[in-house]
Amino acid sequence: LESSADFTTIAMDACTNLQVEGITIRDIPRGWTSRYNECDHLVIHGVKIFSFKVNGDGIDPNGCQDVTIENCLVSTGDDAVVIKSTEGSKRNVSGVTVRGCVLETYPKTTAKAGGDALTIGTETYCPDMSAILFQDCDIIRAHGGMAFSINHRDQTRIHDVQFTDIRVEADVANENFGIVMLDSGPGTVSDITLRNVAW
Repeated sequence: LESSADFTTIAMDACTNLQVEGITIRDIPRGWTSRYNECDHLVIHGVKIFSFKVNGDGIDPNGCQDVTIENCLVSTGDDAVVIKSTEGSKRNVSGVTVRGCVLETYPKTTAKAGGDALTIGTETYCPDMSAILFQDCDIIRAHGGMAFSINHRDQTRIHDVQFTDIRVEADVANENFGIVMLDSGPGTVSDITLRNVAW
C-alpha cells in the first residue's frame, strides 16, 4: 500500500496473486481511489468505496490480466469501475470479470461531472483488450456519464466483451450504454454482447 502524489489510497504495481478483501475506503483528497498497474491474478472482493473528489474513480485495473472484482459497493464522483491500459502501460488487458457489484456515480461533488458506473477506457493504448465480463451488477445512479460504456482511443482492438444480467435504475442522467470512438486511431471495437439488461 502506498499514497502517491495523486492521493491514490491503494496503488499496486506489477503484483501477482494479489487479493484485496473486505476493506472500506472513503474521502480521499483527489485522484483514483484504488489503482492496480500491470497486475496478474488479482481478486478484489467485498470492498466498499466512497469517493467524491476530482478524478475520484473507484477501482482502476490498468494493464491487468486475470482479474476478478466481485461483491463490491462503489459510490463515486467519477467512474466507478474502469478497465484501462494507460499510455504509460500499453500492456494488453485480458480475463477481467466484474461481478455482483452495486455501483453509483454522482455529479454534484467536487468533480462536478460524475462518470460511468462500468466502463472500458478512456485510456486504451495497448494492442488488445479482450475477455472482459461485466455480470450481475446493479447500477443505482449514473450521473454525468453513461450507465455502462466503452470509450475507445488509439490502436486498441477491443473485443469479446459481455455485459450480462445488468440492472439499471431510473436515476440515470444520460445514455444507458454507449460505444464512443474518441479519436481516429486504427483500433476497433467488435464482438460486444449485451444480454439480459434491465432498465
